[in-house]
Amino acid sequence: MSKDADSTEIPQEIWYICQSLIESYELFTSEKIIIESEIQPKPTIKLRVRARWLELSASPSNFLLVTIEDCNQHSQSIAIADAKKYNLTEREIEVWQLRLANLSYKEIANKLFITINTVKKHLQNIHAKQQDINNLHEYNFV
Repeated sequence: MSKDADSTEIPQEIWYICQSLIESYELFTSEKIIIESEIQPKPTIKLRVRARWLELSASPSNFLLVTIEDCNQHSQSIAIADAKKYNLTEREIEVWQLRLANLSYKEIANKLFITINTVKKHLQNIHAKQQDINNLHEYNFV
């Protein structure tokens, strides 16, 4: 997309997904197809894009419904919910958020200025807390 392009222009990666859905509609008119892809417009941004046909009873036309989800934001939401559920420490939350964002142990260590062994220890503690809660629920039927 050029700098002086209209602000309503669809980013190229998303347009390719839409084009694929349009082409699949022509081939499989009776199938309900959803196309999903992950794109990374910048190194720090990862988006999940889903495209599907939307049929409205009030209109004879079909429309493309495109949803875009920020994968990092989704991972953070899960990490926050897990933090409450498993009573994680502040540092465990930081490690867990980065792990859910698919960072490697080395990347987590570098980002948090800790050793890889410390990352491993935090993840072991997190998994132990998850196991404890899951076992409690299993045996108490909570």
